[in-house]
Amino acid sequence: MATYKGYSGTVKAGATPTSVGEVTSFSLTHSADVKETSALGSSFATNVATLQRWNGSVSANFDDEDAGQALLVIGGSVALELNAGNAMKYSGTAVISELSISNDVAGIVTASFSFTGSGALTATDVA
Repeated sequence: MATYKGYSGTVKAGATPTSVGEVTSFSLTHSADVKETSALGSSFATNVATLQRWNGSVSANFDDEDAGQALLVIGGSVALELNAGNAMKYSGTAVISELSISNDVAGIVTASFSFTGSGALTATDVA
């Protein structure tokens, strides 16, 4: 079983992929809607997958001078590339749906950017 180190991950944004700086973590969820197709008299439920969707978030140390973070604008549509430090890169166009900034008196200012995919999520082998 392979083990991947999180610090090898990358996040890029924009038509010309620009690294998003100061990233501390990201999450990606890819799912499919499932609809039941059972008929009367069935003993077991049957289901079919319909629409797929994807979403996630990127957390970073806030940097208002970072070119990559500047591309993650609320309501904006942006090309994203996410690599978890393994041989797969996940890419697609997403809408930035939320920006959350946290400030702690004893810490540093952080930002979290939430996104919702618009169209296909593509997995590419980059090994």
